[in-house]
Amino acid sequence: MQISLTKLQSYNIINRLLENYYKQTNSDDIGSLLSVMQFLPDNMTADPAIWEDWIDSIENKSILTKQEAFNGMIKFLEIYYGFTSSADAKLLIDEMHSAKSCDDMDVSIVKQWNVFLKEILSEPEDSRQYLNLIKE
Repeated sequence: MQISLTKLQSYNIINRLLENYYKQTNSDDIGSLLSVMQFLPDNMTADPAIWEDWIDSIENKSILTKQEAFNGMIKFLEIYYGFTSSADAKLLIDEMHSAKSCDDMDVSIVKQWNVFLKEILSEPEDSRQYLNLIKE
């Protein structure tokens, strides 16, 4: 069965993947990226340019295959790496490039990506990760 993802769903997968990476590493670079990727109450990302980078990464496609979404994630991180030279982004990019495809379960990051893919597909298509401005 061919899986189709919206641009928002595929964006949400990379967001979850980066959140997971951040929880494991406490990477300042990935934390900074995540902070601008979150949506504000107006449904725009904290940094609107980051959404435009995502759209460029997926070649402005409205509907993506699993592989197109995975490739878009790599391009997105390459754009970020181009601006920041983040060592953590480079590690993620290199690991993703080592995969033969988005189904290469021999690569840890691909396994994680597929877990988040299943989670996202079980949620409403228009779900967004909002920036939590309330301190607990």
